[in-house]
Amino acid sequence: MVILLTIAVVAAIGGIVAGVIYLSVRAMSDPDLALEPVDRDDHEHPFAAFDDYHDWAAEQGFKWIGAYVLRGVTDIYVGAWRHPTQSLYFCVYMAQGNMFTDLVTIFDDEHGLTTCSSADTLTLPQPPGAYRQVFTDLTIDEQYQRHLEAEVLLTERLRMQPQPISEPFERVVIDAIHRQMAYVKSLPGWPIRGVWWYLTRLRKINRSVEDQLENSPG
Repeated sequence: MVILLTIAVVAAIGGIVAGVIYLSVRAMSDPDLALEPVDRDDHEHPFAAFDDYHDWAAEQGFKWIGAYVLRGVTDIYVGAWRHPTQSLYFCVYMAQGNMFTDLVTIFDDEHGLTTCSSADTLTLPQPPGAYRQVFTDLTIDEQYQRHLEAEVLLTERLRMQPQPISEPFERVVIDAIHRQMAYVKSLPGWPIRGVWWYLTRLRKINRSVEDQLENSPG
């Protein structure tokens, strides 16, 4: 009886996770998905939490782009900065009360590097050419250093060079989301496989791009 009950509970949890992943992917695949510019003063609560990053971003040479909201299964508030001389963004997100950061280098339309502080971004696989490393216990200075190291590695080992960004920030973000969702949906049985992706996402934390390249299958 206990075994059957345990199986039933596990199956129910798996079904919930698969359902959430299905709804999230469907929402993020919507052609009308938009990153909406908003007035920071109209959303004081989420964006006030980003204030601590303004000085750090300025010290590294980043320039403030603006505040945004990504509407989906849950609203995600975004504060974004761009480096004026590099194809590099710094972003801070607030979702369901949790805050995390991204550093993003754009190489071209299909290749990029992201260094993130949230393990949940590892749930869904990235399309080929989209490199991602997640460090959940590092300071923002340490994350930035790891990001720059990975950027140098990709430039030297894969002979990729960051390209000038011509598209507006909103378009860059939405195109990247749609590209990832298209890749996820191309994988057979993706909603069911999503349960496994979710359960094993923590194994990918603190794995640098260098480690991923050296220990990838094949």
